[in-house]
Amino acid sequence: MSDCCIDKAAAEIGRIRVAGMMVGVSNLYGIFRKVDGKEGEELRDELLRLASIYNYIPKEKREDYAEGLVRAYGEWISKQ
Repeated sequence: MSDCCIDKAAAEIGRIRVAGMMVGVSNLYGIFRKVDGKEGEELRDELLRLASIYNYIPKEKREDYAEGLVRAYGEWISKQ
């Protein structure tokens, strides 16, 4: 595998629950590491922005993804 950031993101796929379904999210833990110190709406918006860089998120599902990302981030951070 090359050193390209996209290759690394594809190698690190996490799973989150979106609207009751488990979905894969490329670079999930890398995204989580980049939002350290953010809270509330700022956290939600940044999680969604970063996830959109590495993943296709349908416009009509953005709110569902935001909720799933925030929930998964909370679970991840509690284990750190």
